[in-house]
Amino acid sequence: MSKGLIFYTIIESLLSCNSYKTTYEYIQFHHRNYLKVANDETDIVIFPKKNNEKSIIVKVTGSNFNYKRKANLQDYEKMKDLLLSLKQKDIEIPRVINYPDGAQVLVGITDCGSNTIFIKKDTIKREFHTCGIIKEYHGNFYEATELILKAAKLEMRDVN
Repeated sequence: MSKGLIFYTIIESLLSCNSYKTTYEYIQFHHRNYLKVANDETDIVIFPKKNNEKSIIVKVTGSNFNYKRKANLQDYEKMKDLLLSLKQKDIEIPRVINYPDGAQVLVGITDCGSNTIFIKKDTIKREFHTCGIIKEYHGNFYEATELILKAAKLEMRDVN
């Protein structure tokens, strides 16, 4: 066997192994608010099914919840897009809001729960944190949270 053929076979084997590499992706939402209720926690993990079905698996656990269900893949794709476009600095509070008339307002949230969203897709791993969650200030994070809760058959009041 020639050296070129051996080299070609090795390279081809390595490339074919790489093309079969499986990627694991998920979105996880974690809420905790011990100020309201002792042991108030909710954890939602969402991941696409491995066999390319048009649905996702939603696993919900917490102080009041423990179940698994299927949900819509389109909602998952929208969640993913919202979260991948998000920057932590866009959702941090307290912060100063500047109004066109020159007024400045310091925004903060008291007696709130802690919310964290993790997203993993291929080699991308991101994590976002908020204290409380308000539609006007948290934008895409709020919208992604609504979609996550919809997939889990929960409402914002369950985590706010």
